[in-house]
Amino acid sequence: MDTSILPFVKVQVEWAMHHRWLPGQKSFVSRPMPHLILWLVLDGSVELRAPGGTWRAEPGMTFLWNSSTFAAPADEPHYVLAPQGAEWLSVGFQATLFGQINLLQCPQRPILRTPGSQERSLLEAWMRQLVRAWNNVEDAADYLTMDAPRLEIYWGQAPHERAQLNLASGLVCRGLGDAIFGSCWQTLQAAGWTETVRQSIPHWLNLALEHVRQEPGTSVAAWARAVGFSPAQFRRLFQQYVSSSPQHYLAQYRMEAARRLLETTDIPIRAIAESLGFDSVPYFTEFFKRATGMPPARFRQAAQQVNV
Repeated sequence: MDTSILPFVKVQVEWAMHHRWLPGQKSFVSRPMPHLILWLVLDGSVELRAPGGTWRAEPGMTFLWNSSTFAAPADEPHYVLAPQGAEWLSVGFQATLFGQINLLQCPQRPILRTPGSQERSLLEAWMRQLVRAWNNVEDAADYLTMDAPRLEIYWGQAPHERAQLNLASGLVCRGLGDAIFGSCWQTLQAAGWTETVRQSIPHWLNLALEHVRQEPGTSVAAWARAVGFSPAQFRRLFQQYVSSSPQHYLAQYRMEAARRLLETTDIPIRAIAESLGFDSVPYFTEFFKRATGMPPARFRQAAQQVNV
């Protein structure tokens, strides 16, 4: 999905847990939750059993599934099982685009995947840190892990009782949540799910977003004409759907595009400014400096040092 929408993606972490279950322990999926769940299995194996099938995640595998798909009535038991015992990390998410489009309408069947060792190590580090931040503990090893009985007690609590985040923990959770969601999104993209999300966006908005990609220096009046609306009608609809004015969106788009080009290419700054519709390099420099606190050349230099 185009990075221009990044400022309008909101990720909400609903929980972060470290599970250690004894052989044969299981927990029922008793009620629907609009969450995408990511597991990373560390040891043993974990199974999700439902009338539609049984899915088994082995050590080193990630398992992505939508809890609302598998929550079931009492006569159709759905449950999580550790046949020989298991240890794994789990994170529950909600994510929306423009505050309206659910980005985590995961496909009906879970997605099992075995990431490479480098990706897996990074994901495990992120998830362990998120467990620490979510549960306000210094060391995840000291945190009492969630076995099946404790999990049932946990879900019996009111949502506000499950995590009492302070400011620092909340900021850490937000950053790590975005990072882990990015990893999940790559998996969903490989499964073709991003096309489903694109189709859920109204046709006129898809046209509008495509117009900005083609003409980043467009005016709001020209943008409105491109999608068949008057400027006033376009401003009203865009604000209503995106919760942002067209002018603000254009500024965000040009900012994100500039950052990406400066971080990942050696394209001259003058060429970047022209490609994004800026009238002059000084104007582009001032625009970029107001947004990031540094001019484009210094931003590029800092980004290159980080990536060395």
